[in-house]
Amino acid sequence: MNRTDKRRLHIDYDVEYIEDFIIPALLSIPENPKKHKVSGYLAYVNRENGKMLSQMEAGECPVRKAEKYQKHCLEKAKYLFEHKYYVLSYQSPREVKETHEENEARNKKRSGAVAIPEMDLIVSFAGIEGSLDEAIVLVLCTHRGLLKYERAKEIAQISKNKYYLNYLAHGA
Repeated sequence: MNRTDKRRLHIDYDVEYIEDFIIPALLSIPENPKKHKVSGYLAYVNRENGKMLSQMEAGECPVRKAEKYQKHCLEKAKYLFEHKYYVLSYQSPREVKETHEENEARNKKRSGAVAIPEMDLIVSFAGIEGSLDEAIVLVLCTHRGLLKYERAKEIAQISKNKYYLNYLAHGA
């Protein structure tokens, strides 16, 4: 955890940035089907030991959804903790009886967590929609200097994240 300690995590600042800048910017993308969803949970998890470092609500989650968003946020991070060879919660092998399309659909639902091995850190967001959740994490991580833009773009290309790639194309 020593590498994560070097760069203090300011989750309250990060949540404010998500609420005031990232979500409005991503929701303005014409292809976004989830314009009514504007909240979720952000979590930081130690990639080395799986310990929760911080978790906080972003936006105003409806009470009936808050527990679900919290749970999904942690499940995405846990998946990456258990599969250290992946950088995205989107990534997973195809099940034996699963078609390529079924695998893609399952992976898109799980999208939203990014591993940053250099810092022993997993950043996860859940609440809007898998690909948008992932785009939120990528934008936040580049803004905070946790990821370089080039690396974030490479990661977005793994999942073919049209929201993040569109966001970059429109002058990130």
